[in-house]
Amino acid sequence: MDWREVKQEILDQIDKNWLQEPEAMWKVRHGINVTGAGSFNQYLSTMMFVDVYTIAYGQHMFFMFLQMCDDLDISLEVLKKLTHNELAVGFDSMQFLAYVSTPEIKKFAKDIDSVLNQLQTKEEYKELMGAYDRYINLIHYWHHCTFPWHIGLMYQYRDSDEIDMIQKLAHS
Repeated sequence: MDWREVKQEILDQIDKNWLQEPEAMWKVRHGINVTGAGSFNQYLSTMMFVDVYTIAYGQHMFFMFLQMCDDLDISLEVLKKLTHNELAVGFDSMQFLAYVSTPEIKKFAKDIDSVLNQLQTKEEYKELMGAYDRYINLIHYWHHCTFPWHIGLMYQYRDSDEIDMIQKLAHS
């Protein structure tokens, strides 16, 4: 497979999911357990992992790799090594992210890793990784916009009067 084909497949998936929530994300959000993610028969932790991992990779790790393309001190070969290590060495974070979100995240990671050696310029790297970064950010945005933030109302801070009353009750 050519790196341009990988990039186009990612862009096609972005187009498909731009206005329509990915089915896998819809299932996570509605408690339909396909992968077995979550513990104690709940899926809130699964949704938390989607949030944390997509923001960590899309808005931090891979975005940083894209910024490094503009750094003259960082070669294309270093970027390829960093990317390979992040996508395919050690803890398979893309597999975990696919487990809690969309299977395409892992598929695209494997495809990117398999074509890294084809990239000849930082511009080509930026095109390919820019598409992947946009895809992960799109998953994050879908999740962020549909997350049940109202759950936070169950965890409101206590004021000092309430704390004093709790202390009285605890010692009575």
